[in-house]
Amino acid sequence: MALCRPVELASRTRVAVGDSQPYVAQGTYVISPGEDGFEPGVFVIHTQDVLTGQHDQDAKSMTGCCGPTAEMKSMNWLCPRRHAVGGEQTECWLPHGFAFNPTCVYRSDGDGTEFLEGAAEELQTLPARTSRSLARGIASSGSLDGLYALADALEEMGFENKLVLKHLRAGHHHHAGCLVLDWLTG
Repeated sequence: MALCRPVELASRTRVAVGDSQPYVAQGTYVISPGEDGFEPGVFVIHTQDVLTGQHDQDAKSMTGCCGPTAEMKSMNWLCPRRHAVGGEQTECWLPHGFAFNPTCVYRSDGDGTEFLEGAAEELQTLPARTSRSLARGIASSGSLDGLYALADALEEMGFENKLVLKHLRAGHHHHAGCLVLDWLTG
């Protein structure tokens, strides 16, 4: 499911830097160098390019004086499956934009096909006993500490989808409700 409209990489010269101004033009994105209120490495798009999701009212970054900030440690935007995926920044003294956590970004190949398409089916071809029992253990414990070990185990079984493996190894940027765990335990 696409969370935003198709966007193209903007040249750095097209980025606006001013209070309450859009950080990028509609239809474009940049990978933040870590300035102007956006953390380094996040994918920043125009707020009007976001298609779906909702604010996480419990996020600490919902507390600006005029609007939320896009701090990745307390992401304020949830996808329709209720995964924290990024943050809206519309605080009055910062440039406006929407920052996606880089571990939640899966780029399209240009024709609208997600690179993750087929990953669920690919996971189903792995030895079920090992991959599913590991995933069930992680899901039932409520702790996501075993995700790195799950990535290692999947890789040892021949699973090569780099985006899924990166997603599992994302560390502190990973959040409950993991889509890969859903696929394996589903």
